[in-house]
Amino acid sequence: MDEFLAGHPRRAVPVAGTWWECVSGGSGKEVALVLPGGLGLPELALGQILDLERDYRVLSPAYPPAARMDDLVDGIAALLRAEGVSNAHVIGASFGGQVAQCLVRRHPSLVRSLVLSHTGVPTPARARRLRRALRFLDVLPSWAVRWLLRRRLRAVFAGVAGSDPRRRLMDGLLQRVHKIHVAGLYACGIDFDENHAFAPGDLAGWGGRVLVLGSDDDPIYPAEERRRLESLYPGARVHTFHGTGHISSLLEPEEYRARIGAFLRGA
Repeated sequence: MDEFLAGHPRRAVPVAGTWWECVSGGSGKEVALVLPGGLGLPELALGQILDLERDYRVLSPAYPPAARMDDLVDGIAALLRAEGVSNAHVIGASFGGQVAQCLVRRHPSLVRSLVLSHTGVPTPARARRLRRALRFLDVLPSWAVRWLLRRRLRAVFAGVAGSDPRRRLMDGLLQRVHKIHVAGLYACGIDFDENHAFAPGDLAGWGGRVLVLGSDDDPIYPAEERRRLESLYPGARVHTFHGTGHISSLLEPEEYRARIGAFLRGA
């Protein structure tokens, strides 16, 4: 873990009047854009980044605070252009999958192919829960927000051994999280659920391919939401993991990365 962090330091990129931090690696002709989940921490995808950078140039941003999903997506598009990227294979997990679905609809020419992992679709009922949580966050100091996040993440990572170095990495990265970033991600999640509506014909003019990955016992995106997600992409390749909850990438890392690798190669 320390070797990865030393070899993949964040770098700051000026984008549309603000600074975006990103982790990068590899030097392939094609680009893989890895969109992180709800904490906006690219380092948590280190296994995926290391695997992809053997064959691709990899970019993975840390999300800056944003109020709307369109603002976040437009920033990602501007980041790609600032990096000289005309299109990329986009891999989005969890909240990153929500971002990826907005990106391909708003900037389809930038997306070469799309991997949606353990993610969902706009769900208004979830927005109401997020609004309550956001009001609660407003009155908490950052240290308390980090404590709550650590508690929640440990529940999600329950199947990962306590000695696993990835849990130590997660604890260390949480020290970089400020509540202004968490509030921004909640705001984008609310905007996604309340102000976006997707249909199977949305991408009729887009020529890319889609891979949908999920688990049959994901506590964050339940079965009904996964079915709705799959129905939006009728031509997608779909694979369902069994008994791996929201963290198939950690519990079955070789299978997880092999599925993505084969898809990107067109196999």
